[in-house]
Amino acid sequence: MSRALPSLNALRTFEAVSRHGSFTSAADELNVTQSAVSRMIKGLEEHLELQLFERAGRQIGLTEDGVYYAAKISKAMDILEVASRELIDTKAGRGTLSIGMLPTFGTKWLLPRLGSFMQLHTDLTLDITSSDGELDFADERI
Repeated sequence: MSRALPSLNALRTFEAVSRHGSFTSAADELNVTQSAVSRMIKGLEEHLELQLFERAGRQIGLTEDGVYYAAKISKAMDILEVASRELIDTKAGRGTLSIGMLPTFGTKWLLPRLGSFMQLHTDLTLDITSSDGELDFADERI
């Protein structure tokens, strides 16, 4: 089943315009023309069947629907940015590796190997959790 979502370009454009409060500034950021931004916003408003911006001459402002949508789209863009950064960092050997273990495993097996591992993976951060009891991997984010 296909989702009836606006294009990512339309959402990026809307997010930039709502953040800058200007079609021209958004166009500069996105490296497109102001008319391309205007067409993209018009298409998004038609797709949603909502007016997202109030226009008064050269001035624009978000409508009530636009304010709501801007907050949601901004959060969604943040999530996409974090997911992309984490994936790139993981592929490049950067990021955080979370390990949960029993204390005896840590002292007898992990610690003797940890120094050489960290020398090979200098961009990696370790988050080690040690417990005698059961670990809840979801709660501990392991």
